[in-house]
Amino acid sequence: MAVKRGTKKGSMTASRRLSAKTKPRSINKKTTVQRTRRVSKRISRIEEEENNKETDEENYEENDEEENSHDELDDDEVLSTYSGESGGDDKAGGYADNTLHPDTLRFLKDLAKHNDRDWFHGHKDIYKIALADFKSFSSTLQEELTQVDWTVPILPLERHNLFRIYRDIRFSSSKVPFKEYFSVAFSRTGKQGLYAKYYLSIQPGDQSFIGNNHLHTTTIEIPLLSTWIDLYGRLFASRRRAVASRSDACISHAP
Repeated sequence: MAVKRGTKKGSMTASRRLSAKTKPRSINKKTTVQRTRRVSKRISRIEEEENNKETDEENYEENDEEENSHDELDDDEVLSTYSGESGGDDKAGGYADNTLHPDTLRFLKDLAKHNDRDWFHGHKDIYKIALADFKSFSSTLQEELTQVDWTVPILPLERHNLFRIYRDIRFSSSKVPFKEYFSVAFSRTGKQGLYAKYYLSIQPGDQSFIGNNHLHTTTIEIPLLSTWIDLYGRLFASRRRAVASRSDACISHAP
């Protein structure tokens, strides 16, 4: 006796299940109005953010043009002219390559109190003198550093090592236009690149510091750095203990 095959009652084929899942929802007028309002608010918010970014980019480009504009006097002439007008020399109140003048720190202190564009443009001449003093000091530091670390070359300071005083406020919540410190970095490629850097920051109020860092470390470099620190860190620690023990011995045997 032949058995008639057929589908079970209530079972659905693949095409029917797909059509049931993709069945459009019922859309009423209220839902449409709410979605339209949300989309319009989102569009207006995006347009407002874009306008703010364009304004910040314009200010950033203006600062870049101002900083890269050609001055009538170079750094040495600026410092020599100011020292001649003030009647000072390198030993008493003048500018020297191996130190920072007190007026440079005084300018940064005043900038922290009046961090706005109007005040800065009114004191642009003082800023040029302070910047020239810091550049002269950084150039001397770079020459001394190359004698200690042969991997650090002498590069054009303003282009490769010196950081701008203008802040990039395009993507920052703080809209303060200027940094309250001078900073410079030295490495095989200057302030850019993936190499470890020597960093110097000058800021009044005992906030100046010098150090080294390695930014944007990749997943390949992290194990190598860990191995290097583990290997040479133990070597440096042993040498430090040896030097300390010798110094203690010298002190104990001192007459």
